[in-house]
Amino acid sequence: YTILINKEAKGRKGTIIAMIKGTSVEKVSQVILKLSRRRRFQVREITLDMAPNMARIARLCFPAAKLVIDRF
Repeated sequence: YTILINKEAKGRKGTIIAMIKGTSVEKVSQVILKLSRRRRFQVREITLDMAPNMARIARLCFPAAKLVIDRF
């Protein structure tokens, strides 16, 4: 699964944005790209693991966001 969260919600209502079955670039991007372009460009920072597919998804879907790699 790929899980998108809003860190600013800090565990309250609205924290989980999407839970997507799968981790492939095609499958995850297809779901995320359903969000409006305006909303995707509002994302300023993304924390992700070191998997190359996650970096590709982040750059494709959230081009204005800074990528922060979580090694753990």
